[in-house]
Amino acid sequence: GPESFTPDTNYLLGETPEIQNFFVCCGFNSIGLASSGGAGRVTAEWMMNGGVNEDLFSLDIRRFEKFHSEIKFITERVTESLGNLYAMHWPYMQHFTSRNQKLLPYHDDLKAAGACFGVNAGFERPMWYALDDAKAEYEYSFGYQNWYDAASYETSHARKHVALFELTPFAKFELKGKNVHHELQNLCANNIKDIPGTTTYTQMLNPQGGIEADLTVTCMEENIYRVISGSAVRTHDKHHILSNINGSIEFNDITEEFVCLGVFGPKSRQLLTDLVGNEFETRMFPFGTGKHLNLQGVSIWFQRLSYVGELGWELYIPMQHAKTIYHYLMEAGISHDLIHAGAHAMDIMRMEK
Repeated sequence: GPESFTPDTNYLLGETPEIQNFFVCCGFNSIGLASSGGAGRVTAEWMMNGGVNEDLFSLDIRRFEKFHSEIKFITERVTESLGNLYAMHWPYMQHFTSRNQKLLPYHDDLKAAGACFGVNAGFERPMWYALDDAKAEYEYSFGYQNWYDAASYETSHARKHVALFELTPFAKFELKGKNVHHELQNLCANNIKDIPGTTTYTQMLNPQGGIEADLTVTCMEENIYRVISGSAVRTHDKHHILSNINGSIEFNDITEEFVCLGVFGPKSRQLLTDLVGNEFETRMFPFGTGKHLNLQGVSIWFQRLSYVGELGWELYIPMQHAKTIYHYLMEAGISHDLIHAGAHAMDIMRMEK
């Protein structure tokens, strides 16, 4: 009979985010018989206990977003799904179908800068930037990767000078309401700060004490909080929050309303000071805090957090102003040795910090 293939050739398990208590165990990509015993066991456990002890996110139906089920996406992707199942599973391998689902306003500028793009939650995100007019494409191998030299340059430069990291795919949620702080205190493992401009790094746990979400919670102003989570877990974390929070709380997914640029490195403070003014000294802008500042007439949320272990700020820029601000940053950054840095460099620095 007909076989079912999923966009990433992993099967579908767990509770659907749209319908409470509707569980799936399907999409087995030609390996249903071989997988049936384990899949049946964890599905039964999931239904009885509301979760499983193993980390099965790679099989969780909530790893997908709405665009993954659109006909155009599926009909393109299915042309390589069967082949991918049996092909060599190279490190960092990217799909070649159903691309360009979400393009950043400055996508062409990143491409001109030498970006090799990878897919991250549908976004075309720079993984690394080719050096010396080299071809910005992966050469798949189990040996020395062709992007190692580029990532080495980017990480070294970010440690010594300053680099611009593209962080837009991270999931962004806004929660509002009179009792929102109380609800977040119930949801989160750590004590959530309720002083405007402060950020708390925390996990959200399930009843068994296992980690369901790993994220930051920022108090934007009284009774308004912003949650930033991983790009791949957007649907999962949204479902977890909405399943466990009081219905009186207003919840909005604002992921695609803002781009996020990371300006990281020892020269980041001087660069941003030249652009905005004397706002970035530690006594005025401690680590783990944020505030709105104007840049080129645009109100931007600056947040002093650094995913890479160096001094730096995240800039949350309204999507409609993103291209203008990006160009302004890059032009002003010339005198500060600002370069682009990709996701590989960020992961290397994150692991080492």
